[in-house]
Amino acid sequence: MPPKEFPADYIVEGIDQTRGWFYTLLAVATLLGFKAPYKNVIALGHVLDEKGEKMSKSKGNIVNPWEIVNAYGADAIRWYFFTINHPGDPKLFSKKHIEGSIRKFLLPLWNSLVFYETYGAKSQKSKSEPPKAEHILDRWILSRLSFLAADMKSSMDAYDITFAGRALESFVGEDLSQWYIRRSRTRFSPHSKKELLKASGVLRFVLENVSRLAAPFVPFLSEIVFERLGQKESVHMAFWPEPSRSFLDPKLETQMVQLRELVAKALALRAKAGIKVRQPLASLKFSISNFQFSTELLNLIKEEVNVKDVIFEKTLKQEVELDTRITPELREEGTVRDIVRRIQEMRKAANLIPSQSVFLWYEGDSRAQALLEKYAATITRGAGVRQMKPGRKEVAVAEELVLEDGKLWIGIRL
Repeated sequence: MPPKEFPADYIVEGIDQTRGWFYTLLAVATLLGFKAPYKNVIALGHVLDEKGEKMSKSKGNIVNPWEIVNAYGADAIRWYFFTINHPGDPKLFSKKHIEGSIRKFLLPLWNSLVFYETYGAKSQKSKSEPPKAEHILDRWILSRLSFLAADMKSSMDAYDITFAGRALESFVGEDLSQWYIRRSRTRFSPHSKKELLKASGVLRFVLENVSRLAAPFVPFLSEIVFERLGQKESVHMAFWPEPSRSFLDPKLETQMVQLRELVAKALALRAKAGIKVRQPLASLKFSISNFQFSTELLNLIKEEVNVKDVIFEKTLKQEVELDTRITPELREEGTVRDIVRRIQEMRKAANLIPSQSVFLWYEGDSRAQALLEKYAATITRGAGVRQMKPGRKEVAVAEELVLEDGKLWIGIRL
């Protein structure tokens, strides 16, 4: 009788073992009257140099693996091999591909954790139960997470490690970092504690589950993320995330894909017109009839494209039309956004944390000062300013701005 564990679920070796180890096991099992000794075979392709040539000492094209580990870390190398192509394909090894794996996945995941640690509500940092999602971005990211867990499970059950890894990379780099966190930044403001708690709870839950999903691929980074989220046990002792039916929302996911497609077209029109995104515009019109958006989704479009109104117009000649006329009022708002951005950069230079509000002193041409005073409420709320005061004082950081309305000196300190 064959052993209890016979046959093995899978066997993995280099492709050169096709006529060696793979065949020997099969032949011996057959001679003994057993069936095939393995259910699945994973044959790994060879690692070649970046020109596609076999590595050898005589050619001088070998790569010292320990030098690569010391330079980039073991997780970066693991992620590269998992996602660059399928296991059986040859790998044309290049350092730039390792750097690409860091840039597309490891850094976005790390930066997402840092964002949470910097802006997240402290009371959420030891909770791991599923959050109650109300905001449309929260509902969307939790639905995406559930679909991701299901997709990765089915892919890994089918031994398609590359598809699973790429799905996780796309989720972290595009959905979590570039869309959810970027569009949720205002919700992480200390001015709205209720919204801050909700957003923090969702982001924490997503990061914890991503660390579980990533654990087989990048064990060291996953452990760090899991630990810094307040978990006591190792991520490698945690259960694989199960998709939550209550989170699944295919309709919302489809609408968000359409929304991001529309936004991309609108931002392309902005770029073509040479108008920066910080400059508000009056309206965006679109004629794509199958794009139907709720008020919440329309507000997302307004924020991302920075327009006052989004209008569906069936008779529009183009799919998307952007009103690029800039009125004096819109120009003022654009200038104020620039001022807020500069103050935020000054805060960063002063190594301030989000909860620290500052005093702002200002002095300049009369029109520039008048503009600052007119939009005082917007500036104090958007840049973490406690109070604005005219005049020059000794400050931590100061800057001279050249605006269309004249020169303006601003300085900040605690």
